[in-house]
Amino acid sequence: MKKKLTKISLGLLLMVMGLSLNAQIHSTSNGGNWETTAWIGGIIPSAADDVVINGVVDCNGGPSCNNILITSAGTIRNDYYSGSLTVNGNITNNGSIQNWSSGLALYIKGDIINNGNWAAYYTRPNGTGSQTIICLNGNYFTGNQFHNQKVSGNLYFNGTLILKIAVFILTMRMFIYWLTVHLICIMDNSGTVICWEAVAHQLFSLRSL
Repeated sequence: MKKKLTKISLGLLLMVMGLSLNAQIHSTSNGGNWETTAWIGGIIPSAADDVVINGVVDCNGGPSCNNILITSAGTIRNDYYSGSLTVNGNITNNGSIQNWSSGLALYIKGDIINNGNWAAYYTRPNGTGSQTIICLNGNYFTGNQFHNQKVSGNLYFNGTLILKIAVFILTMRMFIYWLTVHLICIMDNSGTVICWEAVAHQLFSLRSL
């Protein structure tokens, strides 16, 4: 009987551990400050937690999370003063990423899927492995700077990537790999658009850009 209870207790412990590992921390629909009031149950995400944004959440300091999903009702932004967010996993934006006054910087180590308004002042992919960037439904990146800060791994663009930003920086040591036939288009502040067309699976050195 004791052995049976031990097995049951162990099973329950493993279930709890599994739920904890897969749990997501949700913001309230009212949102608030990332470091204090934004979260259901008052649970502030750690760098290892997955996050779902359902309201307007201010990143005033330099918080971190694992994967993050911004729903269609969600927004992340800085609250006047410059702030940053480090995403150790993937980011999916179905809502809005806003820059308020000083510069909001996003440091992203995983894949980037943009299906909404993306206006971070700085967008900086910096993972050590390969990363994929996707824009869906005609959405695009705006802001001041899109800067590839990777020191290893490749940067992959899937589909049509449109950047309406002031500065586009891709480090010379990196390579980009087109997953489908598409265009990469950059619009500068004067409205001039420059596009490159690539054939699927063709590998380009960034020096050619």
